[in-house]
Amino acid sequence: MLMLWTLLGCKGGSEEEQLEELLDGLVAIYLSPESTIVPVGQTLQMAAQGVYDDRSTSDLTAVVDWSSSSPDIAAISNDLDAEGQLTASGTGKVNISAVLGDFQSTDAVIEVTSADLLGLSVEPGELSLAGGQEVQLTAWAAYSGGERADATGFVRWITNDGSVATVADGLVTGKSNGSTSITASLDGTTSPEVPVTVSGGSSGGSSGSGADLVISQVTAESSGGTLVIEVTVKNQGSGSASAFYTDVWIDPPSTIDSYGDDYVFVDYLGPGSSESYAFSFSVGSGEHEVYVYADTEAAVSESNENNNDFYGSVTTTSGSSGGTSSGPNLEISYFDWIADEESIYYYVDITNTGAESVGSFYVDLYLDLTSAPSLYEDGDTYTTVKGLGAGETTYADFLLDTTACSYSCYSYVQIDSYDYIDEADETDNIDGPLYVYQ
Repeated sequence: MLMLWTLLGCKGGSEEEQLEELLDGLVAIYLSPESTIVPVGQTLQMAAQGVYDDRSTSDLTAVVDWSSSSPDIAAISNDLDAEGQLTASGTGKVNISAVLGDFQSTDAVIEVTSADLLGLSVEPGELSLAGGQEVQLTAWAAYSGGERADATGFVRWITNDGSVATVADGLVTGKSNGSTSITASLDGTTSPEVPVTVSGGSSGGSSGSGADLVISQVTAESSGGTLVIEVTVKNQGSGSASAFYTDVWIDPPSTIDSYGDDYVFVDYLGPGSSESYAFSFSVGSGEHEVYVYADTEAAVSESNENNNDFYGSVTTTSGSSGGTSSGPNLEISYFDWIADEESIYYYVDITNTGAESVGSFYVDLYLDLTSAPSLYEDGDTYTTVKGLGAGETTYADFLLDTTACSYSCYSYVQIDSYDYIDEADETDNIDGPLYVYQ
């Protein structure tokens, strides 16, 4: 802990006092990335973020004591000006942890691989910003072993016009009105371009001008004392919204003066876009009130500040489901592609938004159709998902030769194409058309 005391001592006051200040109100230390795959020979800058009981955060990267469960696979530094820098030298998995005083972080799981890098993608795939607005991009790497992982910390980020928008470690900042694009690059592989438009002058920080957040849908499912609330937040405005909280209360008091029983931090929501989030609560049977509020801390400057909430009720039972839907529900949460001269890589994310786990089901990819596929219609290629728990997301990606789509294709994907799973909603199992071109 010598490095901790040295750093704290530079700020004035006794070492013990400054440690107590950092620990006061601390509820968790989160490491990022939480889980990723790193190629042998790469370095990765990890970060430690402290979260406090008033929802404030603090960068603790330089003051925690870092450790690796297997330094021969991946060592992590506590050296001055290199704190949290991980060096991958062998293959296998390691747990990375950080300690501040007696406070232990959650572990991060790092896998070091010798698999080939197949492609990179970036999320969000398009940005609309105001001047001064900041949004964090995430780079995803796909490997030949079928894995996909967060590569934000070790790709090279490139902006085509730094006068419009800058990017550092994936954090994009709008500078002046105009258009540019951003890419991520690693070992000669480059992601598709992320178009970036900056307009509307200064936003004053983390919010965009012209955004309008609403709770567009709330569904509830209950089973065995567990209540799952799925909330869809929509930005129906003309500007983007970023860095805001959405809170959910179960049986709220008449006057709300605290944070929700659960909440989510939303990094970015572009104009006209929606995102859904699932919250799980342990409740008794009977009727329960549900209150949802988007942007609880008024971080986003909106054109309409009076339509951010939802209030309703749901009846739960001890052994069966209640609310608007029941059982498992599979949906395609992401469908995209990247290509090079030799191959096409389709990304498919599947989420079980329901309250029950499911067994095996097929995922079919249709390379070029003029209309959406039908149930029991076999795809040009397919894979099998062995099972998926309630609230979990899995990947079902496809790597194909470029001859599969020689010029342009309208591709679709269908999950549970043979209807093995009895779902609460059977209408969200197909995505497309996805325009693929060479």
